[in-house]
Amino acid sequence: MKYLKPLYHNLEFKYNHLVGTGGIGSGIFFRLIGNNTIGRNESRLGELLRGKDYCKLHIVIHYLAILLGTKKNKFDIFPIGKVGDDDAGVFLIKEIQKLGINIKNIFKIPNTSTLFSVCFQYPDSTGGNITSANSASSKVSEEDIISFFNEFKKDPKREIILSLPEVPLSTRIKILEIGRSRGSFNIGSVSSFEIKELNYINGFALIDMIILNIDEASSIAKLNNYKIDKIIRNLEIERDVSKIIKSCISYLINKNINIMIVITNSSKGSYTYFKRDLRFIPVVDVNVKTTAGAGDAFLAGTIAGICCGLSFNSSVELGSFLASLSVISEDTINHEINLNYLKKFVEDNNISFSTDLGEIFK
Repeated sequence: MKYLKPLYHNLEFKYNHLVGTGGIGSGIFFRLIGNNTIGRNESRLGELLRGKDYCKLHIVIHYLAILLGTKKNKFDIFPIGKVGDDDAGVFLIKEIQKLGINIKNIFKIPNTSTLFSVCFQYPDSTGGNITSANSASSKVSEEDIISFFNEFKKDPKREIILSLPEVPLSTRIKILEIGRSRGSFNIGSVSSFEIKELNYINGFALIDMIILNIDEASSIAKLNNYKIDKIIRNLEIERDVSKIIKSCISYLINKNINIMIVITNSSKGSYTYFKRDLRFIPVVDVNVKTTAGAGDAFLAGTIAGICCGLSFNSSVELGSFLASLSVISEDTINHEINLNYLKKFVEDNNISFSTDLGEIFK
C-alpha cells in the first residue's frame, strides 16, 4: 500500500508517533422523518440505516494508519482506551490491530459495555448523537495515562499528543499536562457541555491546536459575551457566523496567544486562525450519505498533513478534503479511502490545492 510521503528535508515525518486517548466504540444510525428539531417530549419516527458507526479515537487513528502507515520506519500510533468484555469490544480491537496499530494499552473491562452511540440525522444530513456515559471509555483514568508514560521512551520532540472526548475530561487534561511537560505537540477537541469546566481549569493553555465545530465555538464565544478583541476586529468573514467565530478566537488567544484554531462549519467550510492570520478553507462538493464522523476525519487529515511537514493551513486543507470524502460513505469510516483513492479523486475531479499540499499527491 502507498502512503503519504513527508515534505521534510531528510524525508522523515516531522512527528513520527502519536499518543492519544478518546472514545473507542460503535453505534447505529437513524434518519429522522421531518426536518424540525426534536422536542423535549416528542416521539419521532426514523429509518434505521445500515451504516456502521465508530467513535472518535478509532476514526482518527484509522485514517492516520491508512495515510501514514504503521509498519517499520513509518508512523507509530499508541491509543490509550478501554472497551467492554463484549462482542463489540473484541471486534473493535481486532479492527484496530489489523491496521498495525499498537493495542497494548486498549484494555477490556469485565462487566462493562463498550461505548455505544445512537446517531440521528435530519433529511438535510445534519444531526447529532447520543452516547453512553457509563461505558468502558468512561473508566479510562489519569492513572492509565501516567502508567503509560512511565514506560514510554520515544522522543517527545517528535510526538503528537491527542486528547479527544468520550473519556473523562480529567483524563484528557492529564495527557495534555504530560504532553506539555514533555514538550510534545498537543492537539485537543472538546464537547460543548465540557467547555465551561475546561475553561475553569485553564485547559486551553495546554493545547497547541484545537479543532472545534461551530456549536463548540459558539459555547466558547458565549464565555466572551461575543466580545471581539481588536486584534481580529477587522478580519473579513461571512456575516452570519462572524460574531461567533471572531469572539471564539478572541477568547482563545487571550487564554493562549500561540494556539492554532480550526473551526468547522459543516458544508459551509472551515476557518483557521494562527498569529493574526484568519483563513477560510472550502469543502469539496460531494454527494453526502452521512456527515457523522466527518469532524474526526477532518482532524485525522489535518494531523497527517502536520506530520508530513505541511504548513498549518495546507494541513487543514488536507483535513477538509478527507472530511469531504468521508461523507460519501454510509459508515463513519470510509474504508475505501487510501492514498490511491485520494489521488484518483483529485485527478478525476480536477481539484487544485495550495502548493505544498499539491506536492504531496505527486
